[in-house]
Amino acid sequence: MSSYILTIAWVLQSLEDPFFFIAIIAVVTLGLGLLKQSLAVSFFVSIALTFASIHIVKSLFQVVRPEDALALAQGYRFPSMHTAIGAAFLTSLAWYLYENTASHTVRMCIIVVTFGLIALIGYTRILLEVHEVVDVVVGAGIGVGISLLFHLLLRRYASEA
Repeated sequence: MSSYILTIAWVLQSLEDPFFFIAIIAVVTLGLGLLKQSLAVSFFVSIALTFASIHIVKSLFQVVRPEDALALAQGYRFPSMHTAIGAAFLTSLAWYLYENTASHTVRMCIIVVTFGLIALIGYTRILLEVHEVVDVVVGAGIGVGISLLFHLLLRRYASEA
């Protein structure tokens, strides 16, 4: 096991602190707002909807975490919040990059890198033994799904206006 991947896993685990998490979301949203206001709004709404959806699903299923995990994590295990939020963020960013790129090759690279990063986030959650495969797959599906749905609705609304 690579020490780089384990380091990434511990860094992602540190995002569990709500104040740290909110600070990162705020800084990224402000930064994206400087780049393009609609990107900041889509990023923020995708993250907020994903966050709320994951909390609802976690409260419905209430799957407890394993006691012998390598990292301490709060709350229920299913689905993975880290993977879902990462997937929503990366999907929003990929959508923007994809829409503003003409090259077919670059567009395919954007898709491959996005899914690779989402998979890496999920893998780190499994590596720390705070989640199982089903947790990260469902979390990723929720994050990507909500982000894509929101962006498609935003595009449709913008084209009708």
